[in-house]
Amino acid sequence: MVEALKHLSHSDSFEDCAVPAGITGAEYKPLVGKYLDFQDLRKVTAADWQFIIKENIKKANLIAEGTYCIPPTLPHQRKLLDGQLQRYKTPVGNIAVLSAFPLFLRDYFGESILV
Repeated sequence: MVEALKHLSHSDSFEDCAVPAGITGAEYKPLVGKYLDFQDLRKVTAADWQFIIKENIKKANLIAEGTYCIPPTLPHQRKLLDGQLQRYKTPVGNIAVLSAFPLFLRDYFGESILV
């Protein structure tokens, strides 16, 4: 879902960004509309993409490993699922916001995308 790319800003903590597990797309889109930094992805700069990619990689590591930092390698999908269940869904009924697109870019281009 492209909305997850837009669900972050330079001023709010993406580390704690989560939504109720049962939220529908119709409910999620207006929620994301309140975040204005990246609403028009056609206007996102290279520096913005760096920020988006790094934040999502750190968030993936938080979900999988419990630490909000850029890991040397991306976490495996199974660890992301397990982390979503153990850290978010089971204890509080939420799902951490995470976009797969930045993870794909990191996987495809390697670490050079982080420079």
